[in-house]
Amino acid sequence: MECLEKNGITPNPDWMIETAISLAGGKDGMSRLLDMDRRPTGVVCYNDLIATGALSELGNRGLKAGEDIALIGSDGVASSAYCNPPLTTVALEPERIGEVTSEMLMKRLKNPDAPAMKFLLKPKLIVRKSCGLTRN
Repeated sequence: MECLEKNGITPNPDWMIETAISLAGGKDGMSRLLDMDRRPTGVVCYNDLIATGALSELGNRGLKAGEDIALIGSDGVASSAYCNPPLTTVALEPERIGEVTSEMLMKRLKNPDAPAMKFLLKPKLIVRKSCGLTRN
């Protein structure tokens, strides 16, 4: 919420749905959003698993992501490209996180008294049809 406010966007707390981190949780969360009198035009999910469940609920209601409501996940799992429509996602590149973590661990083992290390990885936005846009 803080990030939205810093960018001049007033968040609607009613649209911030807590749900289980599962396909069923995504379906439930999307169902609750769609049942509201004033529903959002776009949804950002905690991860691609929840977004896939949300996508399923849209289909159950005769709605389509990218046309009736924008939908974005997070994780960048390979299966998100095979959803219908393909899911826009923020790829976190877990392989790279593992590489960096193992490198940092090896450095720490070699020099346990070295100062603390930080490493910031930039996620990659993969735009697909579920958000209503496509990138060439």
